[in-house]
Amino acid sequence: MKAISHPEATFRTIVPVDLSEIKITKKQPTVWLGSCFADLMGSRLVAGRCDALVNPGGILYDPISLANLVNLALHDRQVCKEDFLNFQGLWHSFRFHGDLSHASLEQAIEKANQRLLALKRYLTSASHLFLTLGTAIVFEFGGEIVANCHKLPARDFTTRTLEINEIVASLDQLLNALLTANPKLRVVATVSPVRHWRNGAIANQHSKALLLVALHTLRQSNTALSYFPAYEIMMDELRDYRFYTEDMLHPSSVAADYIWTRLEQAYLDSHCSEILRISGQISRAKNHRILNPGTPAHLQFLQDQIKKIEGYRSSHPNVDWSDDLDYFAGEWQRWSHVQENNRP
Repeated sequence: MKAISHPEATFRTIVPVDLSEIKITKKQPTVWLGSCFADLMGSRLVAGRCDALVNPGGILYDPISLANLVNLALHDRQVCKEDFLNFQGLWHSFRFHGDLSHASLEQAIEKANQRLLALKRYLTSASHLFLTLGTAIVFEFGGEIVANCHKLPARDFTTRTLEINEIVASLDQLLNALLTANPKLRVVATVSPVRHWRNGAIANQHSKALLLVALHTLRQSNTALSYFPAYEIMMDELRDYRFYTEDMLHPSSVAADYIWTRLEQAYLDSHCSEILRISGQISRAKNHRILNPGTPAHLQFLQDQIKKIEGYRSSHPNVDWSDDLDYFAGEWQRWSHVQENNRP
């Protein structure tokens, strides 16, 4: 597998990224599971009109909770009322993030089961699964690891750090189940560059180290598993607090853009990258601040966007541009009437 580096290597140490031989294309779906970093990366494909399923169970941080979610989906296990508890007016499940909680028990169950069905559908047809591991520190309730504490009192939980053999065994079983369901699936693991500071600096480093060693161990015996060094890029190439948000823990938008560029170079084919580039241009045009709406310049801007999108429909007929075309056509119709009414 060929490695690629960034051309500015003379100015800083660059983390090499293995160039994947099997690329993400527009034709096949991808799945993104794990921490908020999986959300951050996967959502870019969704915004770029690529078929991607991003964290259907909500954000999950530890490898055991991730494995439990996937096993539920692959084995067609549905949740029921016994999997939920009511706290502060919402029904929660320890299997999922709070995004799936609901004031109605019936709707919470239905939403969770729909997400599990979607996850299985995608996993059995996807070309790639990206797994982002956030922490090896877990919370247990009644002796079982939970995916989320849902803000229940801390006294109700016990905290511990997973052993390497637990992580390896869980993920190894997960990989076997995934490849049985979809032999062509490529699994890309990464460790989230977001630091988990609640337990302190030493515990965070210990946790990340356990995840890194476990993934290294797994890669030695699983050829379908590759590794994307998001954590290493953030810690080494971007080792400056200007690349963090105000909390000094999460990557800034500049850092996220850079890490995404490295991932895109390694895993996306040229057509998929082109669609993302075009989608980004359209999105920026939609969000463009119009100082003087209804003026000839504004109407010309809208007509230019319509013409561009019509061109994209010809050059990329397999992409649905109808929503974008409807948006700019609707804006033009709206403001052209204003222009007509304002004529002397």
